Amino acid sequence: MIDTGPMEGRMLKHGFTDGVATITIANPPVNVLTVAMLREMAAAIRESARAKVLLVTSEGDVFSAGVDVGEHREPHAAEMIASFRAVFDALMEFEGIAVAAVDGVALGGGCELACLCDVVVASDRAEFGQPESQVGVLPPVASVLWPRAFGYGRAIDLLLTGARVGAHEMHDAGLVSRVVPHARFDAAVAETVERYRAMSRVVASHVKRACRIGAGEVGAALKQVEALYLNSLMKSKDADEGLRAFLEKRAPKWKDQ
Repeated sequence: MIDTGPMEGRMLKHGFTDGVATITIANPPVNVLTVAMLREMAAAIRESARAKVLLVTSEGDVFSAGVDVGEHREPHAAEMIASFRAVFDALMEFEGIAVAAVDGVALGGGCELACLCDVVVASDRAEFGQPESQVGVLPPVASVLWPRAFGYGRAIDLLLTGARVGAHEMHDAGLVSRVVPHARFDAAVAETVERYRAMSRVVASHVKRACRIGAGEVGAALKQVEALYLNSLMKSKDADEGLRAFLEKRAPKWKDQ
């Protein structure tokens, strides 16, 4: 196994062995993602370019509660969007199969990260959600992917309310590939990774490219949503109020401005 550095004290762990690259989110208690972690993740994905399988997993009972809310606020918002975009671009360029292993809760940017992977294996106790609107912002990736999966009406309701979605409903929408019993989760993830590792990388990459053609281009739509986020929403008083209220642990006082 080739490791990229000492593991102790790191919030993001990554290594490579037998054609499988692994990235582990390890930032207890809820695996919040920081801009620095997202940058490191993008670099780790690019460094794993020759891997057959990229496994994105986490430590603890929460896959990830999303990106640090403090880094959503100005003057950090553009940097945060850019760092998440770098992860998106790295995953789009990765020619192997990216597998997200979600056992527990995946919220906000953590949910979007999972949905960006080619295959999502979720335990039957997993929950997904995009609560960004409750703190005055929006989820760019989910705003593009969820209407395609759930349909406009269901997607906008979920994104406006921030309601959590169970693994089985995510599977029905096509955003989760497999739902497995919690007791079998680790074994099921290992079986899934091995199945793709045993495939021809050339064949797998072409199937992946063909499916993306069939599904339609996501990158261009995401750029438009990112521009809406930074150039319009982040200039509103309510975006600042929502984020500030979350950090101050109080209910937001919306101005509708």
